[in-house]
Amino acid sequence: MNSTTEIVGWAPEPRARGTISLLWSCFATTFLCTWNAIHPNLPGLREGKRTIIIRRLRYVFTCLLLPEYYALTALSHLANAMLVEKEAKAAAPNSRWSLKQSFFLLMGGFVFQDDFDGAPRYRYNTYMLMRLLKSQQLPWPKSSDEEIDDRSKADWIMKSLALLQIVWFTTQVTGRWVQGLAVTTLELFTFSIVICGIVTYMASWKKPFDVQVPVATRVRYVPFADNNRTTLNDSYISQGVDWLVWSAFIVCLVSGSIQISGWNFHFPSKTEQLLWRISSVACAVLPLLYFTLCLMRSLSTFEEKVAKKVFLSLYTLFRIYMFVEMFVSLRAAPTSVYQTPQWSQYFPSFS
Repeated sequence: MNSTTEIVGWAPEPRARGTISLLWSCFATTFLCTWNAIHPNLPGLREGKRTIIIRRLRYVFTCLLLPEYYALTALSHLANAMLVEKEAKAAAPNSRWSLKQSFFLLMGGFVFQDDFDGAPRYRYNTYMLMRLLKSQQLPWPKSSDEEIDDRSKADWIMKSLALLQIVWFTTQVTGRWVQGLAVTTLELFTFSIVICGIVTYMASWKKPFDVQVPVATRVRYVPFADNNRTTLNDSYISQGVDWLVWSAFIVCLVSGSIQISGWNFHFPSKTEQLLWRISSVACAVLPLLYFTLCLMRSLSTFEEKVAKKVFLSLYTLFRIYMFVEMFVSLRAAPTSVYQTPQWSQYFPSFS
């Protein structure tokens, strides 16, 4: 009995996607953006691998919930590094101090070792270290950019994959809007993470990535020092610079506008739609109000700290609701959510 096998040539990709494909594309984009965008400071001199991994995962989770926070943190670190570079060149004109070395200093990358006791290593916070360096109580570290690069774990393959995924996701969302296909709130949320991730990448371009071991400088005498690690929030700038505040203003405006673009999206209930509208407007307006107050310089240092805590607490509450709603709303989504643009299925990605 003869059996026949049906044969085909080139077969087109299906014109649809499933819920798993939607979730996977957003998760892959989010993970690649957050994991590669976060440039953590060096760990404490006595911290173990478990503590380091837990902290890194906590950073990633916070970045998922508050992507603007890490974009603004990266901009703040850039402003700090530029100031350190300027002061280093003024204090030691022949040192050829670079922006990368400034980042490394801010990360806690330089430690000092006493010639007499040898083994102990001492680390300073940025304020103390810069004061000791400028007063010549400590010598400027002689580590070159090449030595720092050797310690950095910047993986260009992962960065390239992240860039590819970002380009694919952006074209996917843009294509859906152009062709009139429904976009989910999950995709809006992911797109805001992409925008903040791009800002973080640009601000951290010269910053070493995932360095674990500091550079030690041996000196005759080490003044009192703190061996603890530097935190992600350490700042050398005592007062905000205008370009930093304006940059933060723009980042929050763009990110907030992305969330507000879901104003007329379909939601399973009118209540959920109303809550999304309130939350998206609040997440856009609250940061703008805070940075407007910073630009006006009408608050004292104490009042600014209180305002920051209040605005951040309210922002986090609204953001948590949006984070939950973007998954809950998938229980009743328009059918066009699962249709794909005509050309996007031929673009390589992790979905």
